[in-house]
Amino acid sequence: MILGHAYEPVVKAICDKARYSTSFGAPTELEIEMAELIKSITPNVDMIRMVSSGTEACMSALRVARGYTGRNKFIKFEGCYHGHADAFW
Repeated sequence: MILGHAYEPVVKAICDKARYSTSFGAPTELEIEMAELIKSITPNVDMIRMVSSGTEACMSALRVARGYTGRNKFIKFEGCYHGHADAFW
């Protein structure tokens, strides 16, 4: 979206890559290359986790936070959408 709505070069790139498939259950070579590029230009990033949806991102973040802190409770902002997993209701 930072490049604009339906920006032609982005739409073309998406269509070109979608020919190979649109959903994978494991990291692809292209995702690994992208993660390495992000890490190379952002020195404070140590690890990247690719996800398919915002719900999946929130679930992963919550799991990491619970594992790191050892706590099971978390704060959720009222009126915001955090995904549709059971933990967010």
